[in-house]
Amino acid sequence: MSRGSNFFVCVLLCAFSICFADDYYWIDSDGGEMGDPTKWDSSAAPGEDDYVYFTLPNAYTVWLDDSYTHDRLHVEGSDLTLDLNGNNYYLDGTADYNRAAIIGDTVDSSLTVFGGGIYSGDLFLGRGDSQATGRLNLSGAETFWIGHINNDYHGFYYGDQGNAEVSISDGAYLEHGHGSSGIYRSALITLDGENTKWYVDGYFGMSIYGNTKVNQTNDAYVQFGYLEMAEFMHSSAEINVAGIRHHTTELAITNDWWDPISLSIGMGGKAAINLTRSKLYHTGHTAIALKPGSRGELNIYDGSWADLEGNVAVGGTLDSPGGKGLIYSGGDLHAANQNEGEFVVVWPNGSIQADGGEIVLEYSAGSANPIILKGGTLEGWGWIAADVQNESGIVMPGVTGEWLSLGIKYDYQQGPDGTLKIGIGGPFSAYRYSVLKAHGQATLDGFLDVDLLDGYVPGYNEVFTIIEAPSISGQFVNAPSQVIFEGGTFDISYGETEVILTHFRQEPSCPAYPLADFNRDCLVDLSDLAVMAGQWLRCGYEPDSACP
Repeated sequence: MSRGSNFFVCVLLCAFSICFADDYYWIDSDGGEMGDPTKWDSSAAPGEDDYVYFTLPNAYTVWLDDSYTHDRLHVEGSDLTLDLNGNNYYLDGTADYNRAAIIGDTVDSSLTVFGGGIYSGDLFLGRGDSQATGRLNLSGAETFWIGHINNDYHGFYYGDQGNAEVSISDGAYLEHGHGSSGIYRSALITLDGENTKWYVDGYFGMSIYGNTKVNQTNDAYVQFGYLEMAEFMHSSAEINVAGIRHHTTELAITNDWWDPISLSIGMGGKAAINLTRSKLYHTGHTAIALKPGSRGELNIYDGSWADLEGNVAVGGTLDSPGGKGLIYSGGDLHAANQNEGEFVVVWPNGSIQADGGEIVLEYSAGSANPIILKGGTLEGWGWIAADVQNESGIVMPGVTGEWLSLGIKYDYQQGPDGTLKIGIGGPFSAYRYSVLKAHGQATLDGFLDVDLLDGYVPGYNEVFTIIEAPSISGQFVNAPSQVIFEGGTFDISYGETEVILTHFRQEPSCPAYPLADFNRDCLVDLSDLAVMAGQWLRCGYEPDSACP
């Protein structure tokens, strides 16, 4: 038989299948067994090519005494419970473009499943009407719903034109190939309990134009192949991961394709991942607040652990600035730690806030990748196992916190546009005034910014060691021998292993830098003219092609 004849036969068979797919409506409000023909409007049990509808406006339970196959399940206006009774239920969706299950198309609808497994094509919750909510509840260790049928991994869509609520608990398991949530409206997804799992093999778009909140608690496990959060402006996405023991409740993104960015926290909208006594594990590259106007946060609370194996961008993409991004580390952050040459980059609207944890970029014993500040801030207290390259950002050792020591286990390099900000609120190192402690080479350039904290006025003979390192070279442009700032003046001395401020006096002070004071020494002189001449006609547009 020719290829054309084969195709013609296939078309006929497909058309035959569709033509003989009938609609079956459940009619018993008290529930009953799925295969009982008296429970259906046709006085016959539906076959494997048929559509089944549950539309009665009340709560009822349907149970299975055997495994069944239907083409599509539609729950519309019902509060349906499926007791699978140890059986499997197959929804192949072949006669309706893979739309194998719809829960809540135009009115609020609910489906609760327990005691067995469902294998299906595509699933939609809250599909057609903005006022409709589709609810799915999976509960129990023997309960699962898998979007894998006919050798395909299918997509599940939580909150399309309507809203979605999903609850997975007590060891139940939800798996599908790809999908999205909060497409135009909202989605609430809750996972709770040991061995409870949600697994998406490929891409998941969390909040396209709408909103999504995921609450993952008590040793529940979530894994995506590729995750994008808050794709367009005004969308929002939030994942809250809270464990009962540290690191046991885990959110994982395992990028098998190694696309440039496989975890995006805030693409065009607002997104956050919040970890409490839990763990985030990601094998690809991470970007936080990718596009201008977006916001993204990774908050590592209460000793949690985030392991981001690839490159990380805060406040943009890997190669360009974007929105307002934040990493708050009150636990441990491991990043860019697989191969030499990886990096963490912080853009002008980005910030890394260390709060007593450890930030580690070591890719082998004694070797670490860099944190590169292309603007933005690195602030707080704790230990950073990385080279810190402050090209044009601000490094702030604990200026706003109780403990004011920031330790860098490798080199610290500050470029001509970088700033070190030191807060002084008392005479005690690391407790009342800031200190930067580098275990490698400290190379200084750029600017020193000093703030007096909480109304503190230093004594003339008090000494403040603001930088400690085995080897120090260079000096701050605005502080060759003294630093004049809003609160007054310090003398500064540069030693081989420390930088010291002393001899404070309240006059002269510099309440505000003159507009043309490019080197921030509170004077406009030939040094500032040289800076202007060196940058004459320089264009900072992005992209470069926009420059005249």
